[in-house]
This record gives sequence, C-alpha cells and structure tokens, in this order.
Amino acid sequence: MSCQDRPGQPYAFSQAIAEIREAGDEAVIITVGAKLSGTNQSARTALAEAPGGDVYVVDSNNVTLGERILVEYALRLVDEGRSAAQIAAAVEAVRDRVVVIGLLETLEYLVRGGRLSAAAGAVGTLLNVKPVVAAEDGLIVQLGKARGSKNGRNLLNQKVEKAGGIDFSMPLALGYTGLSDAVLKKYIEDSAALWAGHTENEPPIHTIGATIGTHVGPGAVAVAFFRPPTSFPVKTTTKGTGTFVVVYAFQGGRERSMASEGFFERVYEVVEQIPEGMVATYGQVALLAGRPRSARYVGYALHSNPRPGQIPCHRVVFADGRICEGFAFGGPDAQRELLMGEGVTFADPMHVDLGACRWPAGL
Repeated sequence: MSCQDRPGQPYAFSQAIAEIREAGDEAVIITVGAKLSGTNQSARTALAEAPGGDVYVVDSNNVTLGERILVEYALRLVDEGRSAAQIAAAVEAVRDRVVVIGLLETLEYLVRGGRLSAAAGAVGTLLNVKPVVAAEDGLIVQLGKARGSKNGRNLLNQKVEKAGGIDFSMPLALGYTGLSDAVLKKYIEDSAALWAGHTENEPPIHTIGATIGTHVGPGAVAVAFFRPPTSFPVKTTTKGTGTFVVVYAFQGGRERSMASEGFFERVYEVVEQIPEGMVATYGQVALLAGRPRSARYVGYALHSNPRPGQIPCHRVVFADGRICEGFAFGGPDAQRELLMGEGVTFADPMHVDLGACRWPAGL
C-alpha cells in the first residue's frame, strides 16, 4: 500500500518510510498545507515514531498546483544530485514565493460546501459574479470579484501582476476543473502578454483533481508560479506632494526595509563569479553588489537562493571565515563538504582558511 492509497493516516507514511530505508534510499515528503489538511501531521507523526536523518517532511503551505510546482522544483534538484537534506531545505527556502491564483466560473459549489450563503450565491449568480481566489499563508482567500467571465480573466491577470510577476526560471503550471479546458484556453489567449517571450510553447496545463474540484466546481482555472526572489510586498506612503515607495522583506517574522528590489539579483550575479576553491565573505559580496553595509541582506538573499545548483551560495562565509550554522541547503556539514570537495582548506571544522582561499575581488 502506498501513501496515496490512504493519505490521511500515519500508518501509510510509516510503511512508505520503512520501504525507503529498506531500499537504502532517502526521501523528501512534500505535503499539502498543514492548515488545510491533516496529511502533514500524519507524515510527521510517522517520522517521529521512526526518526532518522534520511527522511524529511516539508509542509508545502499550499494546495494542488502550488504543491505540484514545489515537487517539480524538488525533482530538478534530484537531477542535480542534491541530497534529501539539501532538497528539503531548498524547498522550504522557496515555498513562500509560490503563488496560486484561481478564477471560479460558478458560485454553486461554494454554496453547496457552506463557504457562501445561499442568498449571497443567488445574488452573485444573478449578477454573473466571478470570484478570484488565492492560497495565502496556507489558507484559501478571496482576492476580488468581477462581473462576467471576460472581466474575471482580466482581474486574474491583474492579480498575477500584483503578486510580483512570474519567475520563468522556475516551474509554473496552469490548471482547470471539469471535463473541458475551454475556459482555460480562453484565459491563455487573454493573458498572452504574460507568457510572450518567456515560454517556447504553451504553458504546462494540468487537470485539478476532484478534492479541490468538488469545492470550486467545473470551469475554474488557476495559475501557479514562483514570484521572483526580489519581489516583496510593496507599501506606498504619501508625504506632501511626493510618493515614497518602500519595499519590505519578511525575514524571521520581522519586517525589514529594502532600499532596492534589484539587490538580491546583484548578490546572485556576484556569487556566481566566485571561483571554485575560493570563498568570499558576506561583507565582501555586499560591497561588490553595491551596498557595503548590507552584509545581513546578502544572507537573506542566499537563504532564498532560487537556483541552488547554479548560484554557489556555499562559497560565502562570515568575516572570520566561519561557515554558516544555518546554511539553508543542508546545514554546516553540507557546506563544509561542498567546500572541501572544491579544495577549500579549513583552519578548524567551522572556519575556512581565509588567508589561503579568499577570493581577492574587491579587496
């Protein structure tokens, strides 16, 4: 029996974990959001009964297509030869960038499921209201509503753009409910500007399963994507005759002001140039990226590394040569292993020999 046979029960996960270990493999279990289902807790319960460092449980904090693109991202990392620990950390680092936005064709099934009153459903149907919904912080919320399918599709596009745009270097998916993809095809035509120049063919299309379909009804369409790593909620304030735009990044539950949305990308460009066998410090990268006092934000950028196999964030260390206890892709042991494999020498288990291996750029 597989976990798919009885997904809600810890026993199914226990059996799967036992089979993984018996085969000598390791695994990452990516579940539907814990706020929406008990599946994540079931997996964690099973793992707690048989702990080990070879199986990792990750809360996708999402549903359906959002969970799918996280899995597709994880599979990319598998192909790159990443360990289960590294993959689990990488998925957790990018999951908050996942955006899922959908357009419902009918209100009938929201009424049936008790998520909308019969009276509100009747009025909405009479006015031909099409709600746009999204998965936010593990919950399904309404972003807006429009009258008529055409206006609904336009609103959906607006919400995609307002979310920060699409990172086309990462997996994306479009989906629909019901037996026909006609509504989705129409949406793709209306949103051609979103995909132009970014996808060689039509964006990948999938059917949305019955678990979600029974709640939203046939004819619903959805798009799932990763927002760019430098895309954060924008707060606009007005003072006098001028408008001041402040971009906020959320790290560790605290709100931190960022001076420029392009800083993370500059960090990635610098780090990609660090040669194999050498390291740079956080302060050094900040200097080369144009913000010499922003070493802390270099850490935030690397923790959200959108391309772990391409951007060698393991080559960045603290000013005293110390590797990172919170290294996002497997912890300090993984960072040490990667650096030693590239020929970097260590003064002790937690400090590289900066005198021998420091990249001279910017010094």
